[in-house]
Amino acid sequence: MKTRSIITIIAILVISGTALGVFIEKVNKNQQQPYAGITINGLKENYTINEPIIFSVTIKGYGSGCGDTKAIIKKENDSQFKSPVWGFGQQCTSSVKQDNFKFNALPVNTSISQAGNYILMTSFDDFTVPYHAITEKKFSVIQSVGTITKENTFGINATVYHSHRSYSCPSDVPCFNPLVYYLVISAKSHTFLLNYHICDGVSCVNEDANAQMLEDWGAIVRLPDLHWNDGDLVDIQVQLPINGSLVFDKNFAYDSTHTHKFWVDLGTSKIIPEY
Repeated sequence: MKTRSIITIIAILVISGTALGVFIEKVNKNQQQPYAGITINGLKENYTINEPIIFSVTIKGYGSGCGDTKAIIKKENDSQFKSPVWGFGQQCTSSVKQDNFKFNALPVNTSISQAGNYILMTSFDDFTVPYHAITEKKFSVIQSVGTITKENTFGINATVYHSHRSYSCPSDVPCFNPLVYYLVISAKSHTFLLNYHICDGVSCVNEDANAQMLEDWGAIVRLPDLHWNDGDLVDIQVQLPINGSLVFDKNFAYDSTHTHKFWVDLGTSKIIPEY
C-alpha cells in the first residue's frame, strides 16, 4: 500500500513538472522580443544647394531603450562623398528592465553644396541585446533655379536616349561601353550649356555641364544610370548664359559668378531607346 502511494506521488510530480515545463516554454515563446523602429522627421524630398537640411529621428520599440543612434548622408553614384556621422547615445545600466520605450534623437542642421541624389541612413544599436535597426530615406539637392522661363529664345532641343548598343573602343582610348543614358542637346543660336536638371518625378539628375558649347550639331552628355525605363516621361530644364556668351576670369576660365544666367523649361519628353 505504501509502495503504491509513493508511485502515485512520483507520477503526480512528474506530470506537474512536465506541465510546468510546457507552461514556461509557452510563456517564453509568447514573451515579447526586443525591437526598435526608426522614424525620420522633417526631411523633405527636395532641397536647393546650401539650403538648410534639418531633421531628427524618433526611436520607438520594446527593450531597454538604451543604445547608439547614428545617421549619415551618402550620395548616389559617388562613393567619394562623405557627410559627418551624427551620433546620439542613451545612458543606461545593464540592469535596465525591458519595456516599451520612445525617444527623440539626432537633432541635425546641415546643408549640401553639391547637386545630386542623396540617401539619409539612420541606425539604432541596442546596448543590452544584439539588436540592430536601420532606416533609409532618399532626397535630392538641385540648383537654385530662381526664375524659370518657357521662352526658348535660343531654339534649344534636348532628348534623353537609352542606349542598348555596344561600341568597340581602341585599347588606348577610354570610352563608355555602352553609353546607357545620355542627353543630346542642340541650339539654333550660339550658346553654352551651364547646368541641367532632368527628373521623372522620382529620380532626378542635377549636374554642372562645364559650359559645353551648343551649336546646330549639339552636344552629348552622359547621364548616370537612374534605372529609367524606355518610354518614361522626363522633365528637362537647362541653364544658359543670358546673352549666349560667357564671362571669363583673368585665367581665361569660365567665371560662373559674374556670368548672368537663366533657366529654360523644355517641358516633358519621352526617353527614347536606341538599339
